[in-house]
Amino acid sequence: MSIEFLLFSAFAAGLFGSIHCVGMCGGISSALGLSIKAPTKSALAFLFQVGRLLSYSIAGLVVGSLGAELTELADNNRVTDALRLISVLFMLLLGLYLAGFFPGFVKIEKIGLPIWRKLAPISKRFIPVQKGSQAVSLGFLWGWLPCGLVYSVLIWSAASVNPITGALTMLSFGLGTLPAMFGLALGGSQLMAIISQPIIRRVVGLTVVAMALLALAFQLGIFGLS
Repeated sequence: MSIEFLLFSAFAAGLFGSIHCVGMCGGISSALGLSIKAPTKSALAFLFQVGRLLSYSIAGLVVGSLGAELTELADNNRVTDALRLISVLFMLLLGLYLAGFFPGFVKIEKIGLPIWRKLAPISKRFIPVQKGSQAVSLGFLWGWLPCGLVYSVLIWSAASVNPITGALTMLSFGLGTLPAMFGLALGGSQLMAIISQPIIRRVVGLTVVAMALLALAFQLGIFGLS
C-alpha cells in the first residue's frame, strides 16, 4: 500500500467516520462552543481541534516507531505484511461498523478506558475554556478519549513501520474529522441531523468497506496493484 493511498484512506476514514466522532466527541465540542463567548468562539474552537490533532499525531509517531522496531526485531517482510493485513482487516470491520452491520466493533473502545479514567479528571481543569492554552490543552487530552475509530487508524499507522508516516497518517485522519467536529463546536445542529441519518451511515460504511477491499488488492498485488 503506497503512502499516498494510506494517507488518503486515513483522511477518508476521518471524514466518513465523523458520524462516530459525533457520538463520541460531539458532546464536548458542543459544550465547548456554548462555553465560549461569541467574539472568541471560532478561534478557541479551532485551537481545541489543534490540540486534538496534536495528540493524534503524537500517537501515530509512537505506534509508527513501534512498528519499525518490530520489523527490526523479527523477520522484516513477515512482520510488515502481517501489520498491513491486520490494518486492512480493521478498516473492513470499521466500515461494517459504520454501516450498522458490526455493532460489536465498539467493544474495542474499552481498551483505552484505564488511561481515560486518569485523564478525564485532568480535563475538567480547563473548563470553562477562556484562553488559547486551555483550548489546546483540553483538545490534547480529549484526543485520548477511547475510540475504536482512532484505534483502527492507529493500527494503520503501526503498519506504516515508520514514525513520520505514522504521525502523518493520524494527522490526515484528524484533518478528515475537522469539518464535523469544528462545525459542532460552532453550533452545527443541521450537520449533526444530516450525518445521523441511517442511509448516510450505510453509504459511508460501505464506502470504507470498498476502500478496505481496494487496500487488500494493493497488498496482494491483484490486478497489478502494488
